[in-house]
Amino acid sequence: MTKSKKATNEPGTGIYADVQNLQEISRDVLVTLVKRWPDDMPAPTRLNLYVRADHQHLWRVWATHQFTELKVHVTGVQHYSLSATKNAADLAIAVDAMSDLLHKSISHVAVVSDDSDFIALFAKLGEEAEREREPDTNGRVPFLWVFTDRMDTKSMLLEEFFPRDY
Repeated sequence: MTKSKKATNEPGTGIYADVQNLQEISRDVLVTLVKRWPDDMPAPTRLNLYVRADHQHLWRVWATHQFTELKVHVTGVQHYSLSATKNAADLAIAVDAMSDLLHKSISHVAVVSDDSDFIALFAKLGEEAEREREPDTNGRVPFLWVFTDRMDTKSMLLEEFFPRDY
C-alpha cells in the first residue's frame, strides 16, 4: 500500500485527478505521484478522482485500499454523449478545488491531467494567493500540475507558456 509523506492534521494538498484524461495509466501515475511527492509541496491529504460514472465504485475500492492515509473522494462523470460532456470532469475539478480551498480543507491544489483547460484554475489561484499574500511568503501559486510524458496528449500551449516549476 502507498503511504503519503509527512501526513499531518494540517490542511495539505488536494490531488484532483482527471482519470478519463489519463486513461489506462491512471493508477500507475497516481501511485508514482504519491510515492515521489515533491518536498516543496505540503503533503497530500485528499485524493479526488473523476471517473466514468459506471466505474465510480471500482475506483473508490481501489483508491481507499491503495491510499489509506488520504481522504478519498470519487466523482462519477456521466456521459450522455461524447460531445456534450467533453469538459464535465474539468468543470467538476475546478469547482471542487476552489470549494475545498474556500472551506480550508486544503491549502494547495495538484491537478493530474494533460488537459490544458486548467490554465484558468491556475490563474485564479494566483489571483487569490496574491490577494491573501503575507509579506514573508515566496510568491508561489499554491498549485502543482502533473503532466504525463505521453506523446501528443497535452496542448503545445502548456509546453510553451506554463512555468516548469509548477
